[in-house]
Amino acid sequence: MFQSLRTTATRSCIGRSLIFQQPLAVSTRAFSATSAAQIIYVKPKADVPAPTENIPDLAAFLNAIGRKSIDHEETIGTWEKLMTMSSQQMKADGIDVRSRKYILAWREKFAKGDELCEIKRGKKSWGGERRRKAVKAEFMAKKYREEHHRRLKEASEDN
Repeated sequence: MFQSLRTTATRSCIGRSLIFQQPLAVSTRAFSATSAAQIIYVKPKADVPAPTENIPDLAAFLNAIGRKSIDHEETIGTWEKLMTMSSQQMKADGIDVRSRKYILAWREKFAKGDELCEIKRGKKSWGGERRRKAVKAEFMAKKYREEHHRRLKEASEDN
């Protein structure tokens, strides 16, 4: 359906034309009425960062970032696979969205040289930002009803 051609070029800004330094895939649509080319960005392969002495293997990495990421060790398999897996591959392997985003974020931080640590999930107070007024009002009403029933019960016992 698509004809594709890989090309590399340097980035320059001459008038209105931009040529990108990254590899590009140029494809023409076979079903299009015009012969305009569609330019698609293709991400270059990143180098796999080597394990450090603090993080010697996959299990140590997943333990260091926490949030039960170690549960996905068998799914991921190897260090090289962790460092090269895309989000779509993780999804196909059955890793849930929240864990997938967390692991990928820490993978990028590790590649930049940041120290690994667990970031705990935040807790909502009073039902979260959008529901705060309603949840707090419901809580206060329930508290008032309980107090009112307690006072009525005490008053009936006194008589």
